[in-house]
Amino acid sequence: MSHGSPVFKALFDPDKFHEGTTLATESRLEVPFPEDDPYYMSILCSILHMRRDMLPKFTTTTMKEFAKLCDKYDCGLAVKLFLDHNISVSLPNTTETMLKEYLDIVVTLHYAEAVELIANLLVYHSTKALISRLHGRDSLELDALLAMIELTRLRARREIDIHIDSTFDDLSTQGDECSRFDETCKSTIHRTFSLMEQLKEDRLRPKTAEGCSLEDLLRSMKSVRLHDPHGLDDCEYGCEDADGLRQYDAAFYRKADQIRMLVKSTRFSMV
Repeated sequence: MSHGSPVFKALFDPDKFHEGTTLATESRLEVPFPEDDPYYMSILCSILHMRRDMLPKFTTTTMKEFAKLCDKYDCGLAVKLFLDHNISVSLPNTTETMLKEYLDIVVTLHYAEAVELIANLLVYHSTKALISRLHGRDSLELDALLAMIELTRLRARREIDIHIDSTFDDLSTQGDECSRFDETCKSTIHRTFSLMEQLKEDRLRPKTAEGCSLEDLLRSMKSVRLHDPHGLDDCEYGCEDADGLRQYDAAFYRKADQIRMLVKSTRFSMV
């Protein structure tokens, strides 16, 4: 146990505490831990003694309580492999609520790589504001991370909003130029209407995307198809035909990749 925890190492040091002195002269030592839950302490002892066959299947709640015990005895590194495995097998099917609980756990135990991974997942999969969930926690470190995750999420969604607005502006400008030559030309009007309908259907616009995650929005951007709407033909004054709309499809595709790079470049380092 001394190898896995600096606290236990000091406790069992024959030159520091009574427990260490006793253990140096006797083969058996009983140490009371009245403040600790026996269930979690037995799990900790099993891990430190490599008795993986005695380990239970954790829930998020029990994992959080166990993490607090590990933090108390400074043995996060010794149990990291066990907790990493329990968290990683759950991530593919985890919920947003569970992600937030896992973030709490890995912040408590200072698992930097896991913090980066879970923070990124929260940016992509959160559907509600994380800021509203801060309630003066004991961990300022966790609060700071949640705030950073929320700012990254909002920035990414704002980038989508700006891109959609600029696309609308561009199409509207084309429509204005076309109507100066022929008021009966409906090509750009149809094109703009088609775009607006698709954006509405795909729920791309962040302002109206309640309950829609960033991941959902980015996937919708990748699936935008504006190059084949019905009734778009070149007018005699040079309006772009349906093929001309491919540039907008490509622009949405590229913008989605840029936003992913923006999120990827964000470092959610612990305070």
